[in-house]
Amino acid sequence: MERLPANTLSKPADAVALGGSPGRWYSNAWFQLADDEALVMTYWPMPGDYQGIQLTDLWFSSLEYGNRQSSLSGEQSWKSPDGAYRYVVSARDPGIQNWLDTTGLHRGVILSRFDGMRNLPFPPEKYPRIEKVKFADLAKVLPAGTPRFTPADREKALAQRRRAV
Repeated sequence: MERLPANTLSKPADAVALGGSPGRWYSNAWFQLADDEALVMTYWPMPGDYQGIQLTDLWFSSLEYGNRQSSLSGEQSWKSPDGAYRYVVSARDPGIQNWLDTTGLHRGVILSRFDGMRNLPFPPEKYPRIEKVKFADLAKVLPAGTPRFTPADREKALAQRRRAV
């Protein structure tokens, strides 16, 4: 991973250049957040077989994923009316489906993967974006109409995760 400032996503990179699978692209960042801050990340669906995002600690160990929502695939994510996925990284649940739980960590890593793009280039206008905001300002930066995700919705999603694990 290239060394970038905290809360800055790398440009997507084709893994084949590093000896990885053809058609697998990555974009990564390391996060640094105070308790009253959050990251809003915008990802566009890409052609291929799989798209996912996960949080790890600074040593790239996966955060608890069976009982906490520290990762999501495209299939598990809500798509905004403009066609993009908007993810919120924070220690507190913002009450939206696309929340990634830092499990209390103030610093960690964001790993994004786009599989099965074959020989397609990653268009620059679709590069993932990231913005750090105050947690209290999330409603101002998320798209209008972002549906609320209640505590009951969260518990149902976590129960599905536990069954899958």
